[in-house]
Amino acid sequence: MDDDGGNNEVDKFHVSKRARYNKTSVVVFNDEDRKEYLSGFRKRKNKRRQIAAEQQAVKDRQKRLQDRRERRQALKAAIEEASSGGKEEDADVEEDGEQEEAAPIASTVTYDEKETMTVVNVTPINPETDDEEEKKDTKASSVVKHSSSATATVLKAKKPKFKKPKRPQSEKRTRKLSRREKSVPKNMRSKKRKRK
Repeated sequence: MDDDGGNNEVDKFHVSKRARYNKTSVVVFNDEDRKEYLSGFRKRKNKRRQIAAEQQAVKDRQKRLQDRRERRQALKAAIEEASSGGKEEDADVEEDGEQEEAAPIASTVTYDEKETMTVVNVTPINPETDDEEEKKDTKASSVVKHSSSATATVLKAKKPKFKKPKRPQSEKRTRKLSRREKSVPKNMRSKKRKRK
């Protein structure tokens, strides 16, 4: 408390009602700020677009990195699975000392991009069964060739020939008039008759 009997701390923050209502607001007109505001719509819009493009680039980069991580993990898992499969083969040795034929390792990988989807099938090559499969493939391909040509002939349909639209009977054909005939009034023109 002060010696005056008033509380200085309260007086600092207290504003009387009369002072609040009697305030006058001052408006200052700045022509340069006005011009900048009015001509700055395009600049501000381009700035927003640039910021959005930068943010989108960051998101795309993060997505690519995440996809790479997932592919690496899948590849590591496939490698571990393949390597562990080799160890199990040794355990499959029969009592006679012969090995059982292990199931061929086949894998399917799908790459999905914006517009294309690629599916890769990986299968091992067995030279013993390769000859038999080639014979089956050649027979199947010859059957496919014959069937594809048959379907091609079925799919080819004849297009209807273009026909000119017929004129309605109400329209009469008119012949071109020569200059001389044009100069003569309509009621004075002579009609030419066909001679037999």
